[in-house]
Amino acid sequence: MVRMLVHCANLLILGSFLVRDILWLRALSVLAGLCFIGYFSFGPAPSIEPVLWNALFIVLNLVQIVLLFRERSPVPLDDDEERLYRATFRAMARRPCARLLRAGRWRELAPGEELVREGEALTRLMVLCHGTLDVLAGDKKLAELHEGRLIGEMCFVAGGVTSARVVAAERTRVLEWDAAALRALFERDPSLRDAFTAVIGRDLVHKLRTVSGASASSRASMPHE
Repeated sequence: MVRMLVHCANLLILGSFLVRDILWLRALSVLAGLCFIGYFSFGPAPSIEPVLWNALFIVLNLVQIVLLFRERSPVPLDDDEERLYRATFRAMARRPCARLLRAGRWRELAPGEELVREGEALTRLMVLCHGTLDVLAGDKKLAELHEGRLIGEMCFVAGGVTSARVVAAERTRVLEWDAAALRALFERDPSLRDAFTAVIGRDLVHKLRTVSGASASSRASMPHE
């Protein structure tokens, strides 16, 4: 009967090689370790060394299982964080998204208040949570930004200075990050950087489509000779 434990352990290890979820892999490894401990404790040739090694493997796997459960557990977001998660960061997992959002600071703007100056070398990256922002070149309105849109992403990615100014059209709330602090966060967590890069890409595509649609509408409304 005791000999069956070593066969069960090897079958569990085989099963761990077949699963894709790391949590299941570690769980099966723990069960296999328990079977090995039983075999080497009560089998035909008891030996303390394999028991100790398997006990160590079990402890390490249990620690990792606890960390995985913590990582996958639901993360509470407040109302504005939830709003931004749904509008901008839905493709990210909630836990890294919460870490990203809480690395920034909230800023309130009154109607007419300038958020970005034209020709400014931005050291911030922002995302609009509530309200509307006007993008202006001189007195000409180029675009209108609504909930979930990023501000300053091109300066963050490529450097340089801003080509337009951004002004609050109504009472507005934005979340902003210091660019240097955000880059340091991404250095510590490359997966967060990759997820945020994808967010920037989607935001740029949305803005390009919006500008293209506005240009097409403008041409269509011009009188033809």
